[in-house]
Amino acid sequence: MKTLATRSYPKLSPKEPKTNEQLYHSNRVIWDGSTIVEYHSLNERGLFFIMAFNQLLSEPWFVDLKNTTCYINSIKCFTNWLNNQQDVEVGILNEYQEYEINTLGRKPQSCYSHQIKTIIKRVSPRLELRNQYQFLKKVDQNARLDRGDGSTNSVHISEWFTKQQWLRQELGEDYLIFESPKRVHRSFRTLVSEALIYLIQARTAFNLSKGIKKAYFKASNNNLKSSRAIAYLYSDLLNIAKNELQDTSSPLFNVILCECVKGNRLKDILTKVESTPSYNFRDELKNINSGYPFLRPSLLLDSTSETEELLMYWLIVSLAVQPSDAANTRRNNLAIKRNELGRIKTLQIKYFKGRSDRFYETPMLTGKDVVLMATNMYLQTIPQDQKRLFNSRDINKNRKFSNPFYSGRTTENSNPIIHFMKLIWNDNFGKVIDKSKKKNIVFKALRCLSKAQLMDFQSYTSNMKKNGKQAQYDEYQMSVEFPLPQSFITPSHIKNTSVYSRSDKYRDGDLVNSNSHDPLTEKLRYMTDDNKEWINQSGRISRMVMAELENEVYNPILRRIKHLTSEMQLSTKIVKSNAGINSDNNKSTNLNHLEGELIVIESEDTAVQMLYFIEQAYKYQKSLIERNDIFFFETVLIKSEWMHYCIEKFSPKIVRSASEKLNKIRHVLPSLFLNQLNSGESA
Repeated sequence: MKTLATRSYPKLSPKEPKTNEQLYHSNRVIWDGSTIVEYHSLNERGLFFIMAFNQLLSEPWFVDLKNTTCYINSIKCFTNWLNNQQDVEVGILNEYQEYEINTLGRKPQSCYSHQIKTIIKRVSPRLELRNQYQFLKKVDQNARLDRGDGSTNSVHISEWFTKQQWLRQELGEDYLIFESPKRVHRSFRTLVSEALIYLIQARTAFNLSKGIKKAYFKASNNNLKSSRAIAYLYSDLLNIAKNELQDTSSPLFNVILCECVKGNRLKDILTKVESTPSYNFRDELKNINSGYPFLRPSLLLDSTSETEELLMYWLIVSLAVQPSDAANTRRNNLAIKRNELGRIKTLQIKYFKGRSDRFYETPMLTGKDVVLMATNMYLQTIPQDQKRLFNSRDINKNRKFSNPFYSGRTTENSNPIIHFMKLIWNDNFGKVIDKSKKKNIVFKALRCLSKAQLMDFQSYTSNMKKNGKQAQYDEYQMSVEFPLPQSFITPSHIKNTSVYSRSDKYRDGDLVNSNSHDPLTEKLRYMTDDNKEWINQSGRISRMVMAELENEVYNPILRRIKHLTSEMQLSTKIVKSNAGINSDNNKSTNLNHLEGELIVIESEDTAVQMLYFIEQAYKYQKSLIERNDIFFFETVLIKSEWMHYCIEKFSPKIVRSASEKLNKIRHVLPSLFLNQLNSGESA
């Protein structure tokens, strides 16, 4: 009878096939012709795992894997730990994960025990190894591994907001949007991108205004000892910005205003500014000798501020980049593709991900994506010789939550979270968010957290210290009616939300919750074992077919349409009809191609042609798809999308006039696409 433990097998070459003797009766794990780990213990059950590992390494699916590092490392670590175990029972995997979490400090979802369980599950039964197989099957059945996806360990943006249960009453039905990671992720990245663009626009205007720039540096770098004289400097800066810009809705004025005025006085002062054209900021200093409402500015001193860096960092993390890796992002990690005019067509981040020991590529950003626009503006703002995107070494640290508008606040520190919260509150910035015409739940919820009557934990701590007591967050939650978070949204919240959003299947209609109970009750009380199997099996084949059609047929077509439409939009330049563009050679379309650009004449005739083309495309879409689908998808649909884009850029007066003209002449216009419907080839 053959012994299970042997140490005398010759070294195999990578191309030499392993025999059953070598695979299933060895105390060594052999990979690529070399021994990667050896089992030294005399416990016979430990050798069953070595058998499973050797079987795995010969499986075709494993050999074809692009990256096998994680499995190899898990085999090494588990075997080395197994060498020190006297007993090997069916609950061995539970013990190993406990060791990984408590001793090695790994997170539950990062434990190697999950890979070991996968290997055991894939072991093929063999007649000569029935006892070994039965034991490994029991190990698999008894493994109760923690994946870290429970409610106590789940960290994402929705979870951060829904901890404040009182928000449900404030947000009403919009609160249900937090059930969709995709909607929350889209809201967050849009809000952060627009905030970054807003700050960079303010910085651009600041660099062009010598008077404001001089007053700003004078106020920021003053060494005066008199607090009243300093307050006069700050008020003079605000007066100069107001008088020179002549526009209280401009990004530069609002950024300086939010930075220089304390949060608990900001709403009152802005109301006076907008209602009184001759308002003077020095009036706020009358009849007071302390507690001045102004602050020292610092946001625009350097080429980029910490606030702008933090917003850009959040955007990179929102692409599912590991927070620690995002903090070290360099220019050469950005793969940028431009068109002939130098405009960015696509952007992608490529970097080496240390945790998985492989190179990682983020989803590609294209065309008019607001994240791409914000990233492009940020890259143009930082010095061109700066290799790292962020100068701040602790950009990925967790930050405390502050409500700058709390009426009881006596002091206010200048930090990125304060700047961000003030900007969110600003109504002029809010108009930028409202332009998207989609509910931004993150923007709306953060505004709910910045009401004047809401005391944050920092203010509560200061009050407790004055009374000689130590503050605890649990006590704070019990003592105030509407508690606020202790810390702001962390990089882990952002990254996890991005990951969850990729598999989120929610549609807007799915978020309508007509029940009085919450989703947890729905899950526990209504999705029972009695109906779960029926729900899983009902329409299963149809779902599989539809999923394959979506992934293999429709998605590639949609991606191509979006790409070509984006190309046309990026190349389009709309000019007035009297702008000097000679269109005599192309009167039928009012379009010209000049040096790679697609020139569109903004006129009534152009609008009429585009509106009629869109109308005809809608009328004949079903017939075109049936008889000439290639022409419809590659020409008609792309042109229609592009024409919609152009019409949105036209002045409302021209579009209205064109619509009236089209109504008058529609009956004499020829039908389009008749040749294509008859399988013709002309466009």
